Amino acid sequence: MSSNNTYSFPPNQNIQFTANATGGVSPYSYSWNFGDGTSGSGNPVTHSYSAEATYTVTVTVTDSIGETASASVYIVIAVSSLALAVSGTKTYNGNYYAVEGSTLTLTATLSWSGYALSGQTIDFYVNGTQVGSATTDSNGDASYQYTVNTTGTLQIYATYSGYDGYSSAKSETYTVYAVAPLSVSVGVS
Repeated sequence: MSSNNTYSFPPNQNIQFTANATGGVSPYSYSWNFGDGTSGSGNPVTHSYSAEATYTVTVTVTDSIGETASASVYIVIAVSSLALAVSGTKTYNGNYYAVEGSTLTLTATLSWSGYALSGQTIDFYVNGTQVGSATTDSNGDASYQYTVNTTGTLQIYATYSGYDGYSSAKSETYTVYAVAPLSVSVGVS
């Protein structure tokens, strides 16, 4: 599969295919095999795929004297996946806790069809408010340092808005309970 004729799309997106025929005797007829058991005719044509896979799309052009020529492209249908990890918390009874004033490292890992996506922007949210953004590295990781500035329940998640055929994604929500720093005083009587 050559990368110069491979195109990526998320599921259920309408994709327009256009063939460019030259030579022979016009007019031409166009027959399409979409690689998923369906076919079409005409030029251009539109098709969508619901299942994640790689499809070979072939157009066969027939000219007015019965000569034929074919060309193919590869269509990769996949969804983006975004996983979130939060470090800097403490665990108690299966819950995650952070002390007000502490710093959490929010790390999102972005992949598409099993491959890391680098150079993509990830937005980080706490309680529905965007707190920062970071760009994914060659491993698909983007990290953001968040300083806990309140107490209460923190709902933390990351989003990817998609780009150039890559679908958008949202991570699972990570719940952290932010608590006041422990303090103690001594009384004497």
